[in-house]
Amino acid sequence: MDSRPIRTVVAIGVVLAAVLLAAPATAQPHERFRFKSDLQTTSRLVPVSGHQCDDETGHAPVVAVQQVTGAGDASLLGPVVDEQSHCIRADLTFFNGHFTITNAQGRTIVGRYFGQLVPTFNSTFPPNAPPGGPWFIFGNVCIEGGTVGRIENDCAADRYQPARGITNLDSGDATIFIDQLIDAH
Repeated sequence: MDSRPIRTVVAIGVVLAAVLLAAPATAQPHERFRFKSDLQTTSRLVPVSGHQCDDETGHAPVVAVQQVTGAGDASLLGPVVDEQSHCIRADLTFFNGHFTITNAQGRTIVGRYFGQLVPTFNSTFPPNAPPGGPWFIFGNVCIEGGTVGRIENDCAADRYQPARGITNLDSGDATIFIDQLIDAH
């Protein structure tokens, strides 16, 4: 009996096994987690300083920086505090927003945002006075990192998702809702 065919099959099997073991493992898709937060905030306007509100030409002038603090509840974190700030233009659009949401254990979700305020049926926008009353917040948010696992930087990939809320320009109080998927592994 000729043993060459058996040796050939065994040799091919050994080579194939070596190739398979040496080949890099295929990347598993990252799991997307739902990140939801409901935040109650208050804010104050501060004068614009430095280059934090440099803007592109052709936009309404920047009128202030809004510093926001608040608290709420967030999936992946539980009860949280929220700190954020953004630049406001005279047309009530906002940009260069940055936020950090932190829980009692110091775990964080951080990101960026921009958007605009849209009047409600009872918003005020008198001709020679600041706007007032309730306004809708139509924002766009991306998550860039944090300490909840390894979060993929959606901001670097320009993956913004909607965030909504309502604010009262007379009191500075707002309710903000974020509901989006983040890539954490």
